[in-house]
Amino acid sequence: MDVYLSDEALRYLKAQALEKSSGGTGGLLLGHRRGPRFFVERIYPCPLRSFLSIRKYHALSRIFDDKIVGFYSSGRRAEKKKPTFPPFAVNKLYLEFDPHPRKGLTLRPAVVEYTGSFHLVPVALAPPPKGRR
Repeated sequence: MDVYLSDEALRYLKAQALEKSSGGTGGLLLGHRRGPRFFVERIYPCPLRSFLSIRKYHALSRIFDDKIVGFYSSGRRAEKKKPTFPPFAVNKLYLEFDPHPRKGLTLRPAVVEYTGSFHLVPVALAPPPKGRR
């Protein structure tokens, strides 16, 4: 299983990484899934805490024509803290990112799974098509 980020989605994530808000940034990953690959075409910035209700998630899903493939946030979670997600996040992509002045953007994609408790299963980033960087 892997993740392909469109040029547009990657540019928006890089722009989000420039924001220095204390709470970090986050939002929705929009695209589709084909076989074992997530295709992230666009992102929609929004505070993750505010849409944890199933009602708001379904409203956003209708607005985006059921193209929500996952969620993203900046900054590393506390390693000791177990991740908690709403039930509708299961089998969705979760992308953490951190900006680094020298290394650029560090991306950590994973899929949200639940077997007695929520956990993240890391997945790979698909390489860009030949001729692109």
